[in-house]
Amino acid sequence: RTFTTVSSKNSFIASYTPDGGKTVGVGMPVSFTFDKVITNKKDVQSHITVTSSSGQKVVGHWFGSQRLDFRPEQYWKAG
Repeated sequence: RTFTTVSSKNSFIASYTPDGGKTVGVGMPVSFTFDKVITNKKDVQSHITVTSSSGQKVVGHWFGSQRLDFRPEQYWKAG
């Protein structure tokens, strides 16, 4: 048997905040930070889905080429 993996040149790692179960304020975004510069932001963003239990529409916004934040247009609904 043989198998192949993606080379490190063609892969990246993302960390996100807030971690599951944490209590945060109504202004806190869901933020992804990537370990490499993202050159195809639209493609990466299209593979990330963030939903809210309140049903608020959530949109993404890039800060530079390594951070992507998601939040609703207004503050999150409390609770």
